[in-house]
Amino acid sequence: MKQEEVQKVFEESGCQNIAQAKEYYFLLGQEALNRWLNLEIEDHLKDELVRLSSDYDEFKIVAEANPQIGEIRDLLFEIISYCDTKAHGKLQYNKYDDYRAIADAFVRMNDWVAGLIRFKFQNRVIDGKSILNAFNYLLNPENNCTILSDNHRKMVSVNLLKHDYNEHNFTNDLKEYFSKFGLVVAHQENFTFLLSSIVYSFRGEWEDEVVGLMASDGTGWQENEIEIGPEYEGLIIWNSKKPSGGNDTLKLLRAYLKDRKSFPLYYSIRGETRYKANIIDFAISQEEYSNKEWASKKIKHYAPNFSDYHDDRKSAKIVFFADGIEKVAPIPVNKFKFFGKNSPPTQDNLSPIKALPTEIVTNVSEANTKKSYPNTEPMSLNQILFGPPGTGKTYNTVNKALEIIGEPLEGKSRKDIKAIFDKKVQEGQIVFSTFHQSMSYEDFIEGIKPITEGGNVKYEVRDGIFKKLCQLAQGIVTTSFDEAYYEFIKDISTKEYFELKTSENTSFWVSVNRNNNLNLYTTANKNHQGSMVRENLNKMSAGQIVYIGWDCYINAVISHLKSYYNFELNTDTTKNKKYVMIIDEINRGNISQIFGELITLMEDDKRLGRDEGLEVMLPYSQEKFGIPPNLYILGTMNTADRSVEALDTALRRRFSFTEMPPRYDLEGLKYEFAGTTGREILRVINKRIEKLLDRVHLIGHSYLLIKNGSSVEEQLQDAFYRNIIPLLQEYFYGDYAKIGAILGKGFIYEENSTDEEDFAADINFEYPEKDIFQIIDYRQGHPGRQYIQEGMTFKSAIQLLVK
Repeated sequence: MKQEEVQKVFEESGCQNIAQAKEYYFLLGQEALNRWLNLEIEDHLKDELVRLSSDYDEFKIVAEANPQIGEIRDLLFEIISYCDTKAHGKLQYNKYDDYRAIADAFVRMNDWVAGLIRFKFQNRVIDGKSILNAFNYLLNPENNCTILSDNHRKMVSVNLLKHDYNEHNFTNDLKEYFSKFGLVVAHQENFTFLLSSIVYSFRGEWEDEVVGLMASDGTGWQENEIEIGPEYEGLIIWNSKKPSGGNDTLKLLRAYLKDRKSFPLYYSIRGETRYKANIIDFAISQEEYSNKEWASKKIKHYAPNFSDYHDDRKSAKIVFFADGIEKVAPIPVNKFKFFGKNSPPTQDNLSPIKALPTEIVTNVSEANTKKSYPNTEPMSLNQILFGPPGTGKTYNTVNKALEIIGEPLEGKSRKDIKAIFDKKVQEGQIVFSTFHQSMSYEDFIEGIKPITEGGNVKYEVRDGIFKKLCQLAQGIVTTSFDEAYYEFIKDISTKEYFELKTSENTSFWVSVNRNNNLNLYTTANKNHQGSMVRENLNKMSAGQIVYIGWDCYINAVISHLKSYYNFELNTDTTKNKKYVMIIDEINRGNISQIFGELITLMEDDKRLGRDEGLEVMLPYSQEKFGIPPNLYILGTMNTADRSVEALDTALRRRFSFTEMPPRYDLEGLKYEFAGTTGREILRVINKRIEKLLDRVHLIGHSYLLIKNGSSVEEQLQDAFYRNIIPLLQEYFYGDYAKIGAILGKGFIYEENSTDEEDFAADINFEYPEKDIFQIIDYRQGHPGRQYIQEGMTFKSAIQLLVK
């Protein structure tokens, strides 16, 4: 590193935020960890936690049922949210406005939880140095650093600091190396975090690591292994060749596994990655295989001996234990950086990956320097935004759709963005639809509809909204063509034959058949050659080849429509233009019925023009139909909707899912009311809902956002009585005791009445003792005001709620 290079990085905003901070940058994480370490726990509960530390799934289940363990879970999750940028529930548990965390640690939640329990009770060795290094840094930041990976520390020592690695002196060695650069921080406990952040800005000077493997395999077996079944802990994958690079690669992979617990194995097809297996262990010989503990686990495709893995032509040279396989968005292989002199894989080779592309790792610094990196992740063709009500799913489809079609939105107000969206909807580039129980295949794809002409009822095939958009995305302009075509057949419908001429001045004749298509006749004898179908004429007008050998007749018909009926091809509609189908509440419709045979066609590699592109024959029109690659499907799904079943499994595999959790960092939640903030009100309510129910029934942030206009109190009252309380009544099926546990006594009035005079007299009946609850309504003129207790106001009710 050179002085001017270090100074340049130091002056960037991310490093300056650290250097100028007046208090320890991760003080909240330190306080949370100390609360955990100082928490008094009875022996029986300690034993239970130690047992659960080995079974993360059971830990989560028990935490839902046991309030005491549930509180411990929340504390552990809060600590983890400050340790790892990818922590589960980070938006909920991390209390910093910028959700800062000390590292992109690549540590799984089960290992974090087990590490925290073992760190407190010191009953077992913590698996993974990264976990222990994170805890030590939080507790003693001046003598530890946020380079958590032990493997990275070794590489920094050897390649940057130029001496052997000593784990006890590493932080001091780091300080000594940087002493020549004269770096200063406002709070000394932030100094090592600053140094770590700078180190990761120069990772190219010291990093010598294999972070994964890549194979070239387009046989398609991975598709059948995406869902391995809940009874399995993983599956076996084998390869007929060891990774390229020999022992050096294997050594680095083992070091990475020891440090990070897993690495990715990507599968490429025709130059793009399509699948990823998450490898948690491997063996290259019978001796290694025998020393594994795989036999005691439930592993799909497991065999007793290394030599059992073979087929008719090849046998295993390396056997992997993977915890799963997933489909990934296509990324060109040339965007991966391969280790040493290795190149992208061919045939059975396994190429070692040195660095993942930014499409996968958008924040290349393990230390969170807050430097801004562009998100260049390829946009999935089929996406679903899912989350509880009020989290802005439908709201965000507007921005997402405009982002897909390439509209620049930076610096534009919401009003301007919505105006652009409405314009694109009017132009037909974006189509918005809401699914419901009565939505059908006939509405969405195509169906037969009755029409009345001259007092007679006829039936014709009508295109649905999705088929029309597919045609538009292919450059098939339906509207103007149909208008011209139907005017044309209306004019000639009473004629037996209508004469047209080709560009060579050769006569031919057409007539209208009962399906409103054109019969074609040639030669002076008017020999019938067949029919020209309206939809195919439309396609050929847009440049598609449908009829071979009839070009001269087709072109003559299209030319006639242009000359006499003002048909014009919309040249702005090209295959490069992107179109978006927004499906709001996608899980409320009968998915299998609505999409029908199109489920298969939705996949990226099955789109028109792809190497594996497919078309199907539609049942009503008998046309061949496919989905173009420039059509994007964007759905929303309300996770709290009990009235629908889960998405069809086949459809779920074809969509990528983006969670839309409640957000606590929005400016609109920072207002103060009743001694608290909108952010804290939302956090308290959701924490209680998650304990009593689950996290898919949380309350969205949009309900508590405050807008200009009426007072904060008026808007909050409106939010509580129009949105939040009705949602809670639905969630808990009118169980007002649980609603009261969430909102407090300021909102729920409890009547204890067993007076017999409340019932009809002279009836021999055992009167039950039952608590009756009422909603207290603080709004003027609303039922429920009679339950307001003396001295209580809406403001004091909020104060009770957040206590």
